[in-house]
Amino acid sequence: MPSSSRPVADRLARYAKAARNGMRTRSTIANWPEFLSYVAIGRAGVHGKEFTVRTRSGLRLRTLNHDLSWTPIYEIFVEDTYHLGAISELKVKSPKVLDIGGHIGSFSVAVASRYPDAHIWCFEPSSSSFEYLTRNLGANALTTRVEAFNVAIGPVDGTATLSSEGGSLAQSSLRAPARHPATTETKVQVESFEGAIERAGGLIDLVKMDIEGAEYPLLSD
Repeated sequence: MPSSSRPVADRLARYAKAARNGMRTRSTIANWPEFLSYVAIGRAGVHGKEFTVRTRSGLRLRTLNHDLSWTPIYEIFVEDTYHLGAISELKVKSPKVLDIGGHIGSFSVAVASRYPDAHIWCFEPSSSSFEYLTRNLGANALTTRVEAFNVAIGPVDGTATLSSEGGSLAQSSLRAPARHPATTETKVQVESFEGAIERAGGLIDLVKMDIEGAEYPLLSD
């Protein structure tokens, strides 16, 4: 393709992706006009307001209006980033799942609602995200099948410093991030990966891990 036509092709590809995502949003999110209006408000720089995302399957997820707070909901329910249908390929009647970096519960809620016999152990060290996580589990009647723990997961038991960017429920990490004016640091409890597996009886079928770069030391241990 001539280099002069590449920018046009790139723009067309972006427009096509935006159109597909728009259709998926409308088919997945019941209150999609409200959702998109909050997205627009957030991108205009107005953060901090709460809103509820309602899926067409009847699920409800409460979050803050911040790109990094609602993006996981969009990725999991609209884009199906984790390809949740593939869990059925495990051929396990009652899958045991670890959700490490549970955020506000989007992944746990999605898996538990899609697989009624699944049992999930969800770990989230941020106290603010954990508050939304427990609220969302309760709102969707999933507290008996999703066990939530306000701890980080690491190579060994102990404590660590959690760095969080103000205004966001997703930008928290045990790895020191680039400094942001609103970054706060909090001491949190750390449970070993081995201990998390033991909570599930020593045998698990699936691990979802999204812990902002702290995956590498955990998996290399």
